[in-house]
Amino acid sequence: ATLLWASLLGPLRGVSSQPQPPPLPHLSIASGSATVSGFANGGDMAIQVHTAFSSMVSGVCGFAAQPYHCSVQRFTQEPLVEQRNGSGVPRCLDCPDSGRQKTLPFEHCRTHPGVVDVGKLPDFPRRTCGEPPRPGCLDDVVHMYRSRVFLQSGLRDQQTPTAAVVNTAALYAQLLTEPGESMATEFTLPLGHELPTNNSSPPFDGPGACLQHLYGPQKLVPPAGLNAEHLHQFIQYRYHEPDFIAFGERGLLYMPTKCWDKHAECRLHFLFHDCGSRESPAHPPDLSLTAEEQEYARYAESNGIVLVIPRLKSINVYAPQSSAPDVRRGCWDTFGQMQDDYDLQSSKYMSTIGNMLRGILGLEQSVGAAEALTQAPATSPKSMPTAVAAAPPSPIPQLPRLRIDPTKITSTGGSSGGDMAIQFHVGFSALVSGVCGNDAQPFGCAATRFKSDYLLPQSPASSVPHCLGCPENKTLLYDKCKSHAQWVEVPTLAENARKLPTCGQHSDSSAGCIDALEHLKNSKVFLARGECRTYTGSAVANSRDLYESLGAKDVQYFDQCLPDGSHKPN
Repeated sequence: ATLLWASLLGPLRGVSSQPQPPPLPHLSIASGSATVSGFANGGDMAIQVHTAFSSMVSGVCGFAAQPYHCSVQRFTQEPLVEQRNGSGVPRCLDCPDSGRQKTLPFEHCRTHPGVVDVGKLPDFPRRTCGEPPRPGCLDDVVHMYRSRVFLQSGLRDQQTPTAAVVNTAALYAQLLTEPGESMATEFTLPLGHELPTNNSSPPFDGPGACLQHLYGPQKLVPPAGLNAEHLHQFIQYRYHEPDFIAFGERGLLYMPTKCWDKHAECRLHFLFHDCGSRESPAHPPDLSLTAEEQEYARYAESNGIVLVIPRLKSINVYAPQSSAPDVRRGCWDTFGQMQDDYDLQSSKYMSTIGNMLRGILGLEQSVGAAEALTQAPATSPKSMPTAVAAAPPSPIPQLPRLRIDPTKITSTGGSSGGDMAIQFHVGFSALVSGVCGNDAQPFGCAATRFKSDYLLPQSPASSVPHCLGCPENKTLLYDKCKSHAQWVEVPTLAENARKLPTCGQHSDSSAGCIDALEHLKNSKVFLARGECRTYTGSAVANSRDLYESLGAKDVQYFDQCLPDGSHKPN
């Protein structure tokens, strides 16, 4: 099939003189070598594709790129604006009336990165699609744990400030198992809003740094000269639904010399173009390589990387001007302007790229939007049980005084409630004799720094405003004791708990004290892990180990998760 495809293609010499090109070929691509990258709007699209198709895409480079799913996510510290035609944010998660009257400022994660609560963002990829994920949604987040990530931002970038891309790094740090090893960043150079190359001022080889991190640690072969006969067109309409006309008729494919050999294993990289800003729009490039794309192609030629460059139309008449002005002018839908599922596999843009990936890898095409909807669980009002309105209870002025066995006071909770149940139990162990913690992290863990912790810049919207042991202006990953349980040092937590003042032994017993830890010896503790994607590895086992370190003798622990992060069958 590869040789037949090669014989049909000639070098790129202009659209008008060319016969209709074939689709992408099925190539011999090295396992785990499919990666993506892009700049600005193209960088946002690269991050969406990586997150959605992480079982196929093993790495991403985002130049001036914002966090996944940030465009439509409301955060508590930001004001809303009036919804109007052309707002660019027709959908808003957590806005009143789903954004019909009030919505978010356009590009709020870029223009106001200080309001972004990054700790809120991982829940969408972890929990939206179920376990196992339903078809057409997102690939299981376990595929992202060891992804390679490169992020860059220039200090003089006014359109995407460095703080916005730092938020992207913070989101990935929560999703990667070892972000210090898997992720590289460049936030130190006085560059503007650009995909930097050796021609920038100061020079920085962005394409080279990107590909080196994705395909290292072995050094890449220095970039070679371009071969015009290796640049080809491929037909794009085969990969999207017939009524979807956002993509141009043709995309570009650069095939290095090595990759024409059907026995050679090559790598695969998708590169997504930008569309500029509203103030300075940039139409999608024509069917030739831009200067930045040429830099990628030079590395592709010398390192056996097949480079796929999809192209959108400069005017997308499919998109309504009233709600999708940016998609209409040739941007990737990273704003939620076209569909509610804009960043899931089932959306029109994402499913098209997914089909291109599967085509070149020789896999079946993805689930389309219509088919995905038929496979999604029913959530319409007709399928939901009818609520029965209950008469309002009589007001109770205060809790009644009851005859409670003082040895039978316990606490329970799951997830955040489980964390609180453990805090309540340890803090008031003279009164509370037992706890049930379902998916609960250890006492005092969330704000304690450990030697292996990945630190982030502190921001006004940080979910970890207090950190025990962090340098000034630095803080911890949100929920790191759940997502990165391997970093937790249980002896440190036990030592910190023993250092806390004991209530009743000081004149001011309300100031930062807990009941004597000796009360824990006779407590009954039940712990279980069931949220396998959020509480990874030893997250809840660390709670067990801490209780045992503090002297608790009756501790039961049940793990409902398999080593690969999936849930045990019932």
